[in-house]
Amino acid sequence: MTKISKTTTYCGKCNNEINIDYYDSVNVTVNPELKGKVLKGEINSGVCSKCGTTNQIVGPFLYHDIVIKLMVWVYPKENKIKVDEIKERISKQFQETNQDSPRIVTEGYIQTVVFGIEELVEKLKEFDRKKFPKK
Repeated sequence: MTKISKTTTYCGKCNNEINIDYYDSVNVTVNPELKGKVLKGEINSGVCSKCGTTNQIVGPFLYHDIVIKLMVWVYPKENKIKVDEIKERISKQFQETNQDSPRIVTEGYIQTVVFGIEELVEKLKEFDRKKFPKK
């Protein structure tokens, strides 16, 4: 499921107030148009109406593709120093979900953690290369 909320932030260049759609989770099977937004680095970002600067909210979110059974937790780059703690927490949550759901719902999923949109984009391109290898 895609979870979105409206949030307000301030432009990093001119301090103008900006309204941004913030995604806590992105399900590209249900909302396929969001994959393009992610690949362009436009997710959780907005353009300042005053100066034209693109501003991105840096916060964790889940990228989910049901078709290829992929879950990628995206954290801000500065959280990379906590990688072991984050992976342990996610693994525990996934195990709890397995216990609460029919096994078929979570079976065969690839789950990983990345730090920053750029790393997410690289991970998605890697999966696409494996899925659609060039001949």
